[in-house]
Amino acid sequence: MSAFRRGLGNWLYSHRFTILVVLVLVALAFSGYSSYKSRQTSLSANVTATQSKVIAKVSIRTSRSTAKLARENRKLIRDGQQAHDVLCIFKSKLKRDIRASQDFLREHPEGIPGIPVALIAKSLSDNKRDLRSLKGLKCDGNALS
Repeated sequence: MSAFRRGLGNWLYSHRFTILVVLVLVALAFSGYSSYKSRQTSLSANVTATQSKVIAKVSIRTSRSTAKLARENRKLIRDGQQAHDVLCIFKSKLKRDIRASQDFLREHPEGIPGIPVALIAKSLSDNKRDLRSLKGLKCDGNALS
C-alpha cells in the first residue's frame, strides 16, 4: 500500500466521527429541503384549491346575477312593448277624435245647443297638440280601437 493511501486511511479513520456528523448533517439538509419543497408544493396546492373554490363561487353568483338581469330585461321589454302599444292606441284615438271633431264642425259650424263651437275648437286644438307630441312614435297601424 502506498504512503498516500495509508495516510488517507489514517486521516479518514481519525476523522470518522466528524465525517459521519457531516454526512448526517448533509442528509438532514437534503431531507429538510425536500420537506420544505414538499410543504411549499402542498401550500401552493391548497392556495390553488382555495382560489378554485372562490372562482367557482364567483362564477355561480355571476351566473345567477346574469339570469336575474335577463329576467328583468325581459320584463322591461314586455313593459316597454305594452307602453308602446298603449301609446299607439292613444295616437289612433286622437286621430279619430280629430277627424270626428272636424267633421262635426263642418256639419254644425254654429255648434249645437249645449255644446258651443269654442269648446269643440279647444278640444280639437288640445288633441292636435297631443298628436304632435307623439309625432316620433312609430306604430304599425294595427292599434286596437
